[in-house]
Amino acid sequence: MNTKNLDPATFSKLLGVVSDVSLVIDSQGVIEDVSTAQDTMASLGCQAWLGKRWTDTVTVESKKKIQDLLQVSDDNTVLNWRHVNHPTPSGAEAAIQYVTVPLKGNKFLAVGRNLERLAE
Repeated sequence: MNTKNLDPATFSKLLGVVSDVSLVIDSQGVIEDVSTAQDTMASLGCQAWLGKRWTDTVTVESKKKIQDLLQVSDDNTVLNWRHVNHPTPSGAEAAIQYVTVPLKGNKFLAVGRNLERLAE
């Protein structure tokens, strides 16, 4: 699927319906847009991530995984899911599994699944 021609904001909203969280990330790793599909994800404070570096929204152990996710090229490379932990406002951690796809304008779309919900 060629995602390079898709408008990042529209694509993010669409994926918000089929994923738990989707993020549009700019070429510097900064989150430009956040869409969530369920109240649980919204209660984790995802909207507060806007304007922050994606690496600044995760635990120390997850920073390298985010850097790896942002290295996806636009060729036919197999996309790999990575388990990432986000600290929450309550002090707990939210386990999210992400995959990234390149978009036009040197941006990325990160699609996330709430691993706690999948375990239910």
